[in-house]
This record gives sequence, structure tokens and C-alpha cells, in this order.
Amino acid sequence: MVAERIEKAYDTTPEVLYPPVVIDVQDVPWEAKEFAFICSGRLTLPKEPHKVIEILGRVRDRGFPVKLHLTAGGGGVYAWQYRDRIRKLVQANADWITLHENLSYADYTDVLSRCQFGIHYKTEPFGISIAEMIKAGAIPFVRSFGGQVEIVGEDNKELFFFDPDEAVEKICFVLGNEPLQAQMRSAMVTQKNLFSTERFMTEFRQIVAQHLNRDLSDPSVLATVVAATERSAAEHSAESDPPVLVGA
Repeated sequence: MVAERIEKAYDTTPEVLYPPVVIDVQDVPWEAKEFAFICSGRLTLPKEPHKVIEILGRVRDRGFPVKLHLTAGGGGVYAWQYRDRIRKLVQANADWITLHENLSYADYTDVLSRCQFGIHYKTEPFGISIAEMIKAGAIPFVRSFGGQVEIVGEDNKELFFFDPDEAVEKICFVLGNEPLQAQMRSAMVTQKNLFSTERFMTEFRQIVAQHLNRDLSDPSVLATVVAATERSAAEHSAESDPPVLVGA
């Protein structure tokens, strides 16, 4: 998505280097996870968590007793009306929705690790919370356009939806098909590797060497590139970082 715009604007083909998603999730077996969805993000209208509640409410009406964990920040003082709207929806559906506000890192990763599925309604230029779902072993459902498509993988069309109606149909189809769930879980392992620290550092080194026209087989060159990469990784914050684009 971003790479296409760069290519169009500057008439050059960029190399896309995905940021590492650094999150310490628990390795919870699929069978031990909760039959639940996680939705992460601020309680603001642009994030549209009310759409998620609507979608999963309709899924439940189809006979799938899923639960929803909303992990959210406040969204600022100007979002109080929408925040109150969401809180009222949660209260009205307290038997299946849990709102977790301003969780600590440890508590957030605990909730994330225990959910079998994830859902994100807003289109994103990247979508770090979706990558975190994948890292935690969840199967994420996302909009069918935007940067999050690359995170989930363009071939995994069973997980993409255009609007709430399609979301309900896609989710119900996957929930009712255990072999397909296993297939999607396997596909997410491949996607998860895109955001590993090791991959980021290796590709960063290769790109730096390529653009400097240097040979990584030279120990002195490799040492310089490794030092630069490690400094970059140490300073890197995974919070809402888009892919790194390096012009060719």
C-alpha cells in the first residue's frame, strides 16, 4: 500500500522492510485458548469498536457462543461521548463482552495470548495490533483493503471482509469449519515470521550493504553493518510503526 504510493510519486521501486513486532506472548495451545475474539485499540469512532460488537452479536445469533475482549485506551478527553456509548454497549452485553481499559503490558499480553480469534474493523496503513494477534497465535479477521491485508496475507481471503454483512458470513464459515481453522493457523505461522526481529536485522543488513555496494563477506564491513543494525533494533519502538521503505 505505502510502497505503491512511493513508486507512483517518485518513480522508483522501494524495498519493503517490515518492522519487528516485539511482544512477549505466552505459548498457549489452541485447545486451551478461549473461544473468544480480541479487539485492540482506542475507544474512538475512527476505530469503530461498535461495529465489532454488532458483527459478533450477529455471529452469536447464528449459534456461535463467542466472547469478546476489548482492550482499549481512553481516546482522550474529546472522545468521552463515544467512550460512554461503548461502555453502555458492553454493560448491556456483559455476559459475553469484557472491556479492559488501560491494561499493563503483562495483562494485555495475557488477554491476547488466551484468545483464539482477533478482529479489527478499521483499515490501517499497517496495523501493529493485528500483527500482535498473529504473533500470539490468534486467527485475525480484517477489512479486505488497506495495509492490514499484507499482514494477514493476501492469499488468506477467508479472513477478509468488506462490510459487516460479509464479516458475519466469513466468521461463521470459519468458526464452523475446524479443518479450515487449522489451515489458517498454519498460514499465520508463515505471516508471523515476517515480523521477527531476526528477519528484520538480517534484511536490514542486506539492504544497507546493497545500497553501500559493500560485501558482507568482508568481516570489517559486516561488523559495521551489524553494529548499525543492533542500534536500530534497540531504538526501535513497535508501537504503530509502518513498514520501513528503502528506495532502490
